[in-house]
Amino acid sequence: MLLSIKGIKSNDIEDSVNVVDHMHSLLHRILKNKNRLVKINLVELDLGQWCQIDEAIHVAATDEEYKKYAGINNNEKLIERLAELKLYNSEIFINAFSNPRTLVLGSIEGIAYSKTKKLELELNS
Repeated sequence: MLLSIKGIKSNDIEDSVNVVDHMHSLLHRILKNKNRLVKINLVELDLGQWCQIDEAIHVAATDEEYKKYAGINNNEKLIERLAELKLYNSEIFINAFSNPRTLVLGSIEGIAYSKTKKLELELNS
């Protein structure tokens, strides 16, 4: 499978920068080779796998942002990395799928969110 996060639980992502680095690397390689992947119609990428990754990123980012704004010890670098993952994952969706419309719009929103996250963190520091 091209995109598989089997064995990775959301808690692992929240606690481990190494897992985030691995997902970042995987998504980056997929985007880098997107032209080749589009030619084979992304046969190996299915919507369920994409949704699992998106959900894991969302859960981890929401947890870290909650910690930040609640004044609990948090990892701001992890928040930035998760925003990058969200950007890559959203771009993959836009390049691979055109439906369901709700997820297309959510991916566009994810791109905007990711591109402004670093500025938001700077303004709130």
